[in-house]
Amino acid sequence: MATYLELAKSLYPNMPDNLLNMFADEWAETGDSNVAIAKVRGTTEYETLFPGNKRADGTVKFDEVTYVGLKESYMGTLAEYGVSREVSESLLQNRLTSLIEGEVSGREFLQRVSAVFQGVQENIQEVQDFYSANYGIDLTQESIFLGAIDPSVGEDIVAGKITTAQIGGEAAKAGFDIELTTTSKKVLLTCSRSDTTNTRVTTERW
Repeated sequence: MATYLELAKSLYPNMPDNLLNMFADEWAETGDSNVAIAKVRGTTEYETLFPGNKRADGTVKFDEVTYVGLKESYMGTLAEYGVSREVSESLLQNRLTSLIEGEVSGREFLQRVSAVFQGVQENIQEVQDFYSANYGIDLTQESIFLGAIDPSVGEDIVAGKITTAQIGGEAAKAGFDIELTTTSKKVLLTCSRSDTTNTRVTTERW
């Protein structure tokens, strides 16, 4: 007969040993796996491992296996556009967490990324020319794509906090329109959609 710890590992394969042990011990003591997982979810370490998964009332948006699978699907979609797993994990964690917080499905995320790709791919040269002329920065397609996915990353690229060497890879063609506010000198990244209504979709809505 499987032990509580063995059962815990089969239910939550992505959890670290200390949380699995906590879960198994609580399950053995109470006989209730729901009570056990609730205790685990109340720890600080859980918040670190599964950011964005808790609602204000303490309930979770996704079970832990689904959570991990969903983040994997986000990164898989980005990988199709040339954004490596390493870059997703190092530069886009805040964006991925916000997607979890918004309960964005893998399918919806794919549609959003596809819309960015389809709507702005013809603007790459204009964006590169703009930054070259105004900032003396030679942006790569990878940098432009990441800036469209996460404006905060785009600002760090422009500010020189993130280099093109950190980004690496070979992203698919993507781009964004730019509006420069002279008072704040901040760049607002927006994505154009070439549909009949000429809707403009800002990446901040992601």
